[in-house]
Amino acid sequence: MPLFLVGMPGSGKTTVAGLLSKALGWPVNASDSAIEAQEGLPIPEIFATYGEGYFRQQEADWFYRLPQWGNYIADTGGGLPCHHHLMLGIRTMGPSVYLEASPAVLLQRLNQRGHWPASVGEERLPELETLLETRKPFYRLADLVIPCDNLTPEAVAHEIIRYFELS
Repeated sequence: MPLFLVGMPGSGKTTVAGLLSKALGWPVNASDSAIEAQEGLPIPEIFATYGEGYFRQQEADWFYRLPQWGNYIADTGGGLPCHHHLMLGIRTMGPSVYLEASPAVLLQRLNQRGHWPASVGEERLPELETLLETRKPFYRLADLVIPCDNLTPEAVAHEIIRYFELS
């Protein structure tokens, strides 16, 4: 059974996917990593070179190539559930978890990480808030919503394992 992690960039999807993989022995299939490997470019350069529409099509192509069966963690890009009706596709393939984080926490994490298609200074907080508000209706279709602001990644992974009885 694939387990899908959805949420904004900086919400902890990749970190939690790694912890779940270690705990469950399941592989991780990450959309951003797969697209970067396929294109030979980091995500910000793909956006800059080819545009968002091209990138969103690559995300859709990644999704439609996922195995239909077997246990794995699908670490989705932040915008993936919001385009090409992919959140509906996710819901038909397996359980999904929305890692919910506030704009302030997202901004802090993105600054630590050093990229998110472009630099993320305090002046980008309104843009981040707007983007989150447009994506939230899609994210909230997930089977489980975990507010992550005050949780460690380990606690988030534990909650996912407990909720879906994945031991």
